[in-house]
Amino acid sequence: MKLKITNEYKNYKVYINDYFYKSELNKKISTKEIKEVFETVVVLSKICHCLSDDEKINNYTRIIEYNLNNVLYFMPMNENVSINTSIRNCTEYILKLIFYFQNISKDSLGTGYRTLKEQRNSLSIYSTQKNQIDGVFEVYARRSNVIHLKAVKNDSLKFILEEKIMNNIDLKEFSRITQDIKQCTAILLEAICFYDVSLATSQKIALKQIVSNKWWKRICQIK
Repeated sequence: MKLKITNEYKNYKVYINDYFYKSELNKKISTKEIKEVFETVVVLSKICHCLSDDEKINNYTRIIEYNLNNVLYFMPMNENVSINTSIRNCTEYILKLIFYFQNISKDSLGTGYRTLKEQRNSLSIYSTQKNQIDGVFEVYARRSNVIHLKAVKNDSLKFILEEKIMNNIDLKEFSRITQDIKQCTAILLEAICFYDVSLATSQKIALKQIVSNKWWKRICQIK
């Protein structure tokens, strides 16, 4: 982990212990899977925050950041439906942001998912990053498919609430979350470099503390 992310992770562990000390997540907070999902979510959130100096870009990134923060918020509650919803929303607005990079004179905030999917081959980046963009659409579709509510046999409110917070954590699902968020991060960074998104020196310095050296070198080449 980068130092900045490591410090954030320590703070998150304290937060979980203070407010969710009975949560299953608190018992497994130091596992590799949970460390990875935390790092992946925070990295993408901070990349979006670095882009938010531009008012129009901020219209997209603030929604992405909000949903990424929600992933970390819902994790100790074991709220799988809410986590899936947050990831789906995150992918949708990353795709909308890429469409904005393609045509900054057009507002893509209100564009529906189906329209985005139908028009994806109109993106200049699609010719070189087809698999990555298709992968993000696939994440959206898959996360949408698992957003459902299951029936609970015991209708006691106390039982329902306790089951949520005490239920076993699925570490395999955390690995899937990590993979999905990494896909979103990779295509966003590709889009920033492909479309030569204008970045101030302060933004580039901030990104250096977050992204890998490989990405940092590419970002420095942006004119």
